[in-house]
Amino acid sequence: MPAGGIAGDGPVVLRELAAELPLSYLAGQLAAYDLAVDGTLQLAFERLELVQGMPRRATGYFELHDFRALEPLKLELGDFRGEVGTTGDELRLELRDLAGRLKLDGVAVLTPAGEYDISAELTPRRADDEELRRVIGFLGPPDKDGTVRVEFAGRLR
Repeated sequence: MPAGGIAGDGPVVLRELAAELPLSYLAGQLAAYDLAVDGTLQLAFERLELVQGMPRRATGYFELHDFRALEPLKLELGDFRGEVGTTGDELRLELRDLAGRLKLDGVAVLTPAGEYDISAELTPRRADDEELRRVIGFLGPPDKDGTVRVEFAGRLR
């Protein structure tokens, strides 16, 4: 394998792939939004195809366990599950909450060129949860129901 990881022109197909890692591994991306989180990310793919190191097709899921905010406030958020699949040439991930204080409904799409779009609605399960309202308010303004809609777009490197 090359020193930089999985590379080359042809596809690399991984089957029955499972991984578990702390969310602190992704801390750099969230720091740009003045957010810090913790928890555990578990991945389980029946099939994952990479082309030049970029995910191209996949079937599987991931779960976030004990997801919590560390900054700007320490706050337990809950557990979440994302289903991963391929639609046409795009990877599609649908994310939902598994109960807890934060209701979440989100979708992420990744193109073969590495461009991504993420959109989600975050809502406190209880209308009087001021701590949670304050934390998700860092991502954007809430509507009259307390839902914060977020959208991120970019390109993987």
